[in-house]
Amino acid sequence: MDQVQKEKYQARILDLLILDKKQKILVVNNENPIFAEDLRERGLSVEETDDKIDMQASYDVIILFGMLRGGLTQSTMEEVMKFLAARLDEHGQLLWCVDNKFGLKYWSGMQYEKGGFFRTLESTENEDVISYQKIMNLLLEMPEVDSTVYYPYPDYRYPMEIYSDEWMPSKGSLENYDFNFEYFRYRFFDESKVWDNIIEEGLFSEFANSFAVKIERR
Repeated sequence: MDQVQKEKYQARILDLLILDKKQKILVVNNENPIFAEDLRERGLSVEETDDKIDMQASYDVIILFGMLRGGLTQSTMEEVMKFLAARLDEHGQLLWCVDNKFGLKYWSGMQYEKGGFFRTLESTENEDVISYQKIMNLLLEMPEVDSTVYYPYPDYRYPMEIYSDEWMPSKGSLENYDFNFEYFRYRFFDESKVWDNIIEEGLFSEFANSFAVKIERR
């Protein structure tokens, strides 16, 4: 898969949003130029920022990649998500794409996208990763919004499939993918066989490689 193909795959997460040309969109921490370009080609008004958001601005759609740290360094994730939800206009949508701290790819010998084997598994709160349980706890603290957790596979960068609690993968449906092309990787086990066991035990959510969390303001 060449770079252009990889970058176009990420645009598929836009299918999780309801978009129209009247919307004002903010994209935070975007590392994929084709992603924002795709939005503009749809006639949408797009702003991009590297981790810092105008405290007074409001948007119809906010797309966040990783964590938001700039200007909110001392805030908890609950406070950050509530801050972002407050930046949404009525019926606005927030799509948060983030890696799973315990994603199976990191156990199986793939380096973290910022470099380093097992870096996420050993990480403190300083990495741009989060666990499934922490996301669930966070959403429980936000009863004023509607939320859905999606599981892009292999991950949100190259989502060949996007699963949800209503549509989970079945045994035999997840293959081995070498999709991190920036770093050398090991392969400590056959991921497809491990995925089958994880799916059989009902643990796919906990070991999914990444999440796309959709939050909608009522």
